[in-house]
Amino acid sequence: MNDIPKLINLISNATNSNLKSVTFSWPYAKNKDNSSNNTTLNNVLNILRYSGYIRGFYFSIKSSSNKTHNIKHQICIDLKYDQHGKSVINWIKLISTPSLAKYVTTKTLWQLRSNPGLSVISTSIGILTDTEARRYNVGGYLLFIIR
Repeated sequence: MNDIPKLINLISNATNSNLKSVTFSWPYAKNKDNSSNNTTLNNVLNILRYSGYIRGFYFSIKSSSNKTHNIKHQICIDLKYDQHGKSVINWIKLISTPSLAKYVTTKTLWQLRSNPGLSVISTSIGILTDTEARRYNVGGYLLFIIR
């Protein structure tokens, strides 16, 4: 979960700079479970892709030498722009951080509906949009809002 704020900040800075693509990388940890981090980031990026905020993304592993501490996981994210060259992402705001969690209940999910854009929530059944969380009647950890 700690990589989601970094990813959102990177996407926000890239859209403000009108970059076509951006690469997010993190070191390979031999003793850690990297698949859970990949799955979380994959779910967030899939939500952004299916909602039309990014064109696509792909994962890769890059090694600068034969030593394991120089192996890095990378995600290349292709940002989306309209026909006039303006970014599709007008505004993106990180709501919860590792030090300050913002939780939403099933009752407060209906208040999010009045906000334009898309709210992304980490729930007990996975990372969902606010619409999906209302459909499944689950609350959770509000990650970010994007317009």
